[in-house]
Amino acid sequence: CAPDMPAMFGLGALSVISLGRVEVEPRPGHLEPTAMYLVTSLPPSEAKSPAQGAMFDPVADFQDEVMAHQARARAAAAAAHKILDKKAQRAEDSAAISGDPAAIKAAQDARIEADTATMPPGGRLITSDITPERLGTLMADNAERMAIVSDEAGVLQVDRYGDKRGGGGRNLDVYLKAWSGRPATIDRQTAPSILLRRPLLSIVVASQPDAWRRVLGDEELRNRGFTARFMASSPAPMAGRRTVDLDLDQWDTQVAATYAERLLTIARRLHSYQHPLRAKLDTSARRTWSTWAQGLERRLGEGGDLEAEAGWIGKMRDSVIRTAALLHIADDTNPGDAITGATMARAIRIGDYWLAHRLAGLDEVVEGAGSRRV
Repeated sequence: CAPDMPAMFGLGALSVISLGRVEVEPRPGHLEPTAMYLVTSLPPSEAKSPAQGAMFDPVADFQDEVMAHQARARAAAAAAHKILDKKAQRAEDSAAISGDPAAIKAAQDARIEADTATMPPGGRLITSDITPERLGTLMADNAERMAIVSDEAGVLQVDRYGDKRGGGGRNLDVYLKAWSGRPATIDRQTAPSILLRRPLLSIVVASQPDAWRRVLGDEELRNRGFTARFMASSPAPMAGRRTVDLDLDQWDTQVAATYAERLLTIARRLHSYQHPLRAKLDTSARRTWSTWAQGLERRLGEGGDLEAEAGWIGKMRDSVIRTAALLHIADDTNPGDAITGATMARAIRIGDYWLAHRLAGLDEVVEGAGSRRV
């Protein structure tokens, strides 16, 4: 397959295992999570599913480890909650009979303790096609973190039936706010609302070109900033240029094993941290990013070639900072080391790649009867 696609999936895999475990501080008081919204656009039969499997199978293995560990913790917590609930019920029954103020107070305290007991996170890391309401529930049950990973573009048609609810538009808030870790509220019709304090979401998708263009042409998704959060790759199809000889087209099992081992090692280490790792930029990294970002800023002015892309450029610059953090942890550096200028330069190369594909690869979007330049 085109090497761009497993590269994007690999970057997404790093994002998933580091969500809530790593944050980068480009300047004092400015924290960026490692959430990434990534899409690779390729026609059918371009090995999207094998590429996803190759890069995300180790993440699924890690998810299995975490869920198995958390299952025991959740079983213990559920048993403790049943005990507290029965104690509270007995205290309430006793207080109802006696009417004694002290007994009433004790019953109230017992009920508060039972009803405010928390359940440990479930350990789930990944989902696929999901409604906003279900996504909010899943995030609330998993430390407010989740990733949507798919080799189908349907996941990008967020809340596709939302316009039939009565003029309120689609429920995009959790997708918009979880990109940056902003508080979100998910209101549900048949269940209590969900309040997320710092939700974090990554989306990693391989899509067919027509499906991605439809998403880009969706006026609501565009106007509300959903599509601006995506960094897209549109590599040249490999059909007609591939080697299909079974004796020559060999999967390098050693490379696959090394990748899986290294990703699992990083994931386990990050999961062991009691508090998020806060990565800083060294002087060279700050200057490298600032020079590059200032050059983009000049192109956003009136008459500039990026004038119409201000919203996306802002998100892309932040995504480059996040990418530098992902490359930093992939290099298996010491936790306290700052992100270097060399690492930032590598992240900027990826940002320039996204920019080139934004301008050249995804340039025609059908909108109604006409088209527009994106």
